[in-house]
Amino acid sequence: MIPRLLLFLSLIGVTVSIIVGGGGGGGYNDHSGHYSHSDSSDSSDSHEHRPRPHRPRPPRPQPGRPPRERTNCPANWLLFKRPQGNWCVGTFVHPTMLGVGVAEEQCKSHGARLTGFQSSEERMRIAEAGRQLVIQNNLVKPSVWVGARNKPECGSRSACPDSRNSFYWTDGHTQNGTDGFGWQAGNPMLEYGYKDVHRVYGISGCVVLSIGRNGVTAYEVWKGFLHGLLDDTWCHATTRLYACGKKAT
Repeated sequence: MIPRLLLFLSLIGVTVSIIVGGGGGGGYNDHSGHYSHSDSSDSSDSHEHRPRPHRPRPPRPQPGRPPRERTNCPANWLLFKRPQGNWCVGTFVHPTMLGVGVAEEQCKSHGARLTGFQSSEERMRIAEAGRQLVIQNNLVKPSVWVGARNKPECGSRSACPDSRNSFYWTDGHTQNGTDGFGWQAGNPMLEYGYKDVHRVYGISGCVVLSIGRNGVTAYEVWKGFLHGLLDDTWCHATTRLYACGKKAT
């Protein structure tokens, strides 16, 4: 009985010594390549991760937005949509007869110029606006000053036999061409006129838009003249109507 007890106690002692000594496997010594917890901690500190300073991300380029279409015109002005920018036209009646120079000054007071017509549609819409003013004011032989002049090289009909290209628009916006130039039959004449032997009218280098009260015939005194077509006239001539144009806002 006693020998068995001694054997049991000796086995317990061996087991305790193994646990206290590090778990077997032949033990260890300080130079066997085993790294303690403190060693590994020092190694980790030597390679410590340092955060980089924050740099703001550059803004992403925004997709280009098309410019806002300008469609605002003053009250009672017409809006015309044009490829080069929308255009406003107002038609006015003056209390007295006025020449083309005074008509241009009246347009400048509106921040505008005597207008041109880029298309036949524009010309006819202004002709209708003029016709309404003719009816309201009971005008006789009415016409509307517009912004067109003969080209400098077109001092006579023989100098510019192609009458479709003998005038240009003066408002600085209307595209020059033939679409807006709709002339009365036989015009422009580019006629050189005299009032008398002492006074010269010069070339008929300015332009009016003919208006007919009935929307068909322009003037009773000039047979064949039609509503909504252009007529070249002397720049000293006078009428009461004028049409101004400026860019839409």
